[in-house]
Amino acid sequence: MTAPTSRAAIDAAIADLQAHRRAWAAVSPAERAALAGELARRFLAVADRWAAACETAEGIDPRRPCAGAGEEMLVGPYFILRNLRLLRKSLLSIAKTGRPRLPGAVWTRPGGGADRGGDRLAARIFPQDLYDRLFYPGVTAEAWMEAGVIRDNLPEALAPAYDRTERAAGASGGVALVLGAGNVSSIGPMDAFYKLFVEDRVVLYKPNPANAY
Repeated sequence: MTAPTSRAAIDAAIADLQAHRRAWAAVSPAERAALAGELARRFLAVADRWAAACETAEGIDPRRPCAGAGEEMLVGPYFILRNLRLLRKSLLSIAKTGRPRLPGAVWTRPGGGADRGGDRLAARIFPQDLYDRLFYPGVTAEAWMEAGVIRDNLPEALAPAYDRTERAAGASGGVALVLGAGNVSSIGPMDAFYKLFVEDRVVLYKPNPANAY
């Protein structure tokens, strides 16, 4: 394990993020799409070393065929690369139209009366593409919109951090802390991506010392 980060180092990192949060908010969707593409290339370049480090830490012998060896590549680099690909796709759509494109149908889902939230708009969000249909056959997912979101105002409810009026006014999502716990190596970075690209927040990412490798 590495030594715990000092309080002074943490305070300095937060101060640095505070000083640059507006600079991040000013980065355009098209520029962010380019950044997501560059991140994907850099993560791909270390994918083999990444998976091997996880295998070593978990005591998996890469010379022996077993489920664990391939699993580390899947739950680490593969998920990261897929996440960045989909983020880039959404950012390019935002750059072009102002909103991300929904991959599936939109419909009204009965809610069972006003006391239970009433009818809600729903949208199919998975599978996204042919790859999803091939790798996750039979798996689907849908998002239920909040009360008050209807077809007419659905576009305004998508990607609110990229609302042009708020961004023109200099709105910024602030600073987020992401604590990377657990032994699935992709979760912490993907949480950081979500804060950066979806919520428009700069991020202090702190992995668990157990994952120092």
